[in-house]
Amino acid sequence: MGMGAASSSRCFVRPPLLSCRGVLAVEKWGQGGRAAVQAGGSIKVGGGHVSVATPPAVRARGIAASAFVRHGCLGGAPWGLSVGIVRCRTWFSASQPGPLLGTSFDSFQTQALAVEAAQVEESAPAEASLQDSGRGPAVDWEVGRWVVFSDLHLSRRTLDICLQTLRQVHAEAAARNAGILFLGDFWHERGALPVEPLNQVLQVIQAWQRPTLMIPGNHDQVSIGGEVHSLTPLAAASPFIRVLHEPSVVQGALFVPYRRDHQLVLDAMQAHPDVKAVFAHIDVAGAYLNNSFQAKDGIAPAALRKDVPIYTGHYHRPHTVDGTSVRYVGSPYQVSRSEAGQQKHLLVLDQDWQEEEVIPLSVGPRHFSVSGATPDLPEDLRAGDRLRWEVPAEWALLAKQARPSAKAAPHPVADTLADLRRRGVEVEVVYPLPASTPRIQKAEELDAFSLFSQYAATVGLSPPALARGHALLRELDLPARALRRPRADVVFRRLELEGYGPFLARTEYCLGPARGLRAITGSIQDGGQGSDSNGAGKTTLVMAPLWALTGSTDARPGAEGGLLLGEVVHPEAASARVRLEGDVNGRPFTVERTAGRRSGLRFEVDGEDRTQQEMRLTQDKINDLLDTASLRRIAFHGQHAVGGLLEANDRELKEELSRMVSMEVWVAAAEACKRLLKQQRTHVEHLHGAAAELRNRTAALEAEIERTESEQRQFEQWKAAQASQLDGQLAATRSQQATALQRCLESAVRLDACIAATAGLLTDWEDAALGDVLGPPGAGIMRRGCRRRRRRRRHWRRMRRWSCAAAAVEAARARLASFTAANAEAVVCERCLQPVTGEHLAASVAAMRSDLQHEQARLEQLRQEEAEMEAVLEGVRSILEDLRTTRRQHEARRRSDDEQRRAAARQERQELQQARSRLAAAERERDDARGLDVATFDALRRSTPAGGLAEDAAGQPSAPSKRTPIADRARASLDELQQATSAVREGHHAAVAAEAAVGELERRQEEVAGKQDPHAAQRDTLARMHADAQAELAAREAAIGTGEAEVGVLRAVEAAVGLAGIQSFVLEGALAELEARTAALLDTLSGGTLALHLAATRVGKTTKREQEKIDKVVRVQLGDGRVVDRSVRQLSGGERQRVAVALQLAFADFAAERSGVHSDLVVLDEAFQHLDTAGRSRMLAVLRGLAAGSVLVVSQANGELAGMFDLVDTVVRDARTATVVVT
Repeated sequence: MGMGAASSSRCFVRPPLLSCRGVLAVEKWGQGGRAAVQAGGSIKVGGGHVSVATPPAVRARGIAASAFVRHGCLGGAPWGLSVGIVRCRTWFSASQPGPLLGTSFDSFQTQALAVEAAQVEESAPAEASLQDSGRGPAVDWEVGRWVVFSDLHLSRRTLDICLQTLRQVHAEAAARNAGILFLGDFWHERGALPVEPLNQVLQVIQAWQRPTLMIPGNHDQVSIGGEVHSLTPLAAASPFIRVLHEPSVVQGALFVPYRRDHQLVLDAMQAHPDVKAVFAHIDVAGAYLNNSFQAKDGIAPAALRKDVPIYTGHYHRPHTVDGTSVRYVGSPYQVSRSEAGQQKHLLVLDQDWQEEEVIPLSVGPRHFSVSGATPDLPEDLRAGDRLRWEVPAEWALLAKQARPSAKAAPHPVADTLADLRRRGVEVEVVYPLPASTPRIQKAEELDAFSLFSQYAATVGLSPPALARGHALLRELDLPARALRRPRADVVFRRLELEGYGPFLARTEYCLGPARGLRAITGSIQDGGQGSDSNGAGKTTLVMAPLWALTGSTDARPGAEGGLLLGEVVHPEAASARVRLEGDVNGRPFTVERTAGRRSGLRFEVDGEDRTQQEMRLTQDKINDLLDTASLRRIAFHGQHAVGGLLEANDRELKEELSRMVSMEVWVAAAEACKRLLKQQRTHVEHLHGAAAELRNRTAALEAEIERTESEQRQFEQWKAAQASQLDGQLAATRSQQATALQRCLESAVRLDACIAATAGLLTDWEDAALGDVLGPPGAGIMRRGCRRRRRRRRHWRRMRRWSCAAAAVEAARARLASFTAANAEAVVCERCLQPVTGEHLAASVAAMRSDLQHEQARLEQLRQEEAEMEAVLEGVRSILEDLRTTRRQHEARRRSDDEQRRAAARQERQELQQARSRLAAAERERDDARGLDVATFDALRRSTPAGGLAEDAAGQPSAPSKRTPIADRARASLDELQQATSAVREGHHAAVAAEAAVGELERRQEEVAGKQDPHAAQRDTLARMHADAQAELAAREAAIGTGEAEVGVLRAVEAAVGLAGIQSFVLEGALAELEARTAALLDTLSGGTLALHLAATRVGKTTKREQEKIDKVVRVQLGDGRVVDRSVRQLSGGERQRVAVALQLAFADFAAERSGVHSDLVVLDEAFQHLDTAGRSRMLAVLRGLAAGSVLVVSQANGELAGMFDLVDTVVRDARTATVVVT
């Protein structure tokens, strides 16, 4: 049980809760097979932790190896994995590994491995602990001095320089018994680390014996917060190294790693006011990025402390920011040409973090610039230094001859150039710009910020676009982007072909060195008559090295893709193979490419196999060492590529130039700006879509609101019509009600009169009847009895009301007495809870008694008034009561009217019966006196007003004639009373009906008045929605305006950093140099009659405005001496070929100088097309003057042309295969 690797780039750790002891196996996959290492010790995995321990005996000897594993997750817990160095005793063959489970990690280097995993903490403590980790010898952190350096920027290309720097830093620290401080940007590229440089760095780091503190820089950090960084393997490799990835205080100094948010840096400084010094990796406004440009952004100097020294990395120029205590340590070597002239050094600080010593550094290549045919060269030039030499244009052709022939006359430029190159100085020869003054002087030597600022001032770029462009450049991490490509001096020696194209059999061909100028012709010997040389395989032969190097036989721009198998493999062969041998920088190399069912690619350098597991990775190795992208443009000029530059449009030519000019920053900026512009346009389009949707919503809401408002108007019109109609009906009904009430009142008045009259007649009738029946004494007695009964009834009613009043009075007296008794001893009011004096209480009682007496007087008065009104109200009480309660009881009255009359009639009959009883008793008493007969008594009975009957049921005859007039009047009065009652009843019914109608109309009127618009709520909701939509639309339109403004700014920036912007300005110098080189060649090819003018701008045909497009104009000298300008399309075939070849060779020479790639082989295919005899001679003169030791020119088997070459190789093809005949 252990740890294994599925490939050379993946490492697997078993899941948690596993443990093993004794073996830690790591597999290695490579050409040599599978191997494993026994590391000993123990492994424990569980709870999110992995730990590996190895006994000291195991570390005694063996092979050192390491790996860097990125931040990962195991068992659901975050953890960091660091890899150190393990010394192993034995190698052994790996057994069949079991299934590998768990989490995979990238960038794994296999040999011997020790892993130490620790739980990742969210933040480090403020006071960092430097106690011994127990992973090696004890480290004494209490040193009296510290050596400080920063910004190493280690990469594959700068590896040797960086290793030399690290060794010197450690040596200086060891000599002074000092510790080492590193202030960030150890690595050049973020993310996954290159394995081979990592191994070499760890080998150097493992040898360190001085305590070292490191903080990550922006190039070291992987995560935004900086917790995951690429310094982890350094700390794991040596117990002498501690990495502080959080703000920490160590020995009285604050260490602050790089943070994008400047406020975090300021907060850390503010949180530790008592420190003696600050070490950081920060941007400070006003600091020098290089010798000419100051940073405009960053932490304001006023925000930084001035009472303690602040040592920082990040900018490469060593200097102190004016007006601050901020000191940039600077890079330990000149990273790019913009650092030319800067003296690099190391700082030595004492235990109080004060400067004690400055140690000058002179590591790596230095940059210099000279000009003139005999420049004053720096006296201390050494191998590896990079010299930019501006040579006068007249020396262009001779200056590029790095290896002048022995027959050539001495020449100061060529001799000096050759001498410099022999001394190992990298010389870039440039030529003065044309007579036209460039818009930005020495644009290539300016840093990106200065160049962008000057471009903005030249073209009048808006301030927002200028600020946005600077922001874009800052996001690209510019300080380490200008690293130069490594020099590649390539010599091709031998070519071997088999099954490739027409070469079925194994064929060898010598490419160099120094094979001279050779013509490659062809011969067809298959008996056919179609051609004698076409298709023989000439181009296939000379382009085979390019296919071996790149997989393509076409050197034209954009033709990097490989050919199809059918186009490469011979029809009778199973596969095609090309083997290329040569030297690069004096070291032999071999490339062998195979195409077929199993394609392959092998690469060896100096006997070391550098073949990778994938062809792509092997191709990357070849590209890195030989710079094939430049080599194909320098050495291989196919039949389609010779005229490619002359025919190239503006974009294509600028892309070719930009490959040889330091344009990485602007290409990256253009890509980033294009991406941002696309995102912003997408955002604006989304905003436009949302705004359009909101407009549609708003329009729909407005239409809906208009519809509801129309319905509201219709509702209001209906409501007004209903109200008007009801008002009319109500007025008419109320008029009818008033009429009915008036009639009812009038009928009531008549009824009252009838009642009074009828009562008088009945009284008269009764008196008369009693007088007739009983005589005067009996009638009087009867009348007095009736009056007494009436008085008793009235008296009883008055007594009842008086009793109620008296009861109320007694109750009031009782309450008064109770209150007086309850408050006799109390002095606090029961209501207001205020103190009450005796005088106040007596006054209150007196007032209450006075009020009681007053109420008693009023009660007595009311009794009198009641007695007076009783007689008046008695007769009409029932009618008035009906009128007051008509509205409430009109229905009940109709049902009870008849019952009341019947009850009154029954009461009258009962009283009459009682009167009859009493009368009977009186008759018995007074029979003798009165002699009253029965007939008279019956007549009296029938004529009583209570009866009100004409005849009884027995059919008794009428009263005597002497009572007929009174009875008739009584009957007539009763009839009139009945009619009046009927009239009152009808009037009452009419009034009640009118009142009901009025009530109904009023109810309807209230209902109409209270009826609400059914669409009011909807209209309010729509109004709110409409307001919200308008507000949102306004916000979206504002955002659209902002977004479109940003799009405009990004468009301006895109144009500024694009091919038609700064790139065009930068390419002006390169274009002028290319023009000068072309002019020197074209002068030889044309005898001074042709000159190619390359301008960075041209005037539009229609707009007549200057455009940022390369203008190619050929100046032709006519026979009469006149010089005319012609376009490329106006040239003859021969003129066109001369210009095309001159431009192609000039560009190859320009590319070799700019890229540092020099080839001893030059291949030209069909360079002599359309040339006359003079043109061929001149072409040969130019080709003989090329510096390459071997120049192969593909030509037709033409006797005249072949005779012009001293050396001719022939490709002979028969029916099956082709061979090469070498002369």
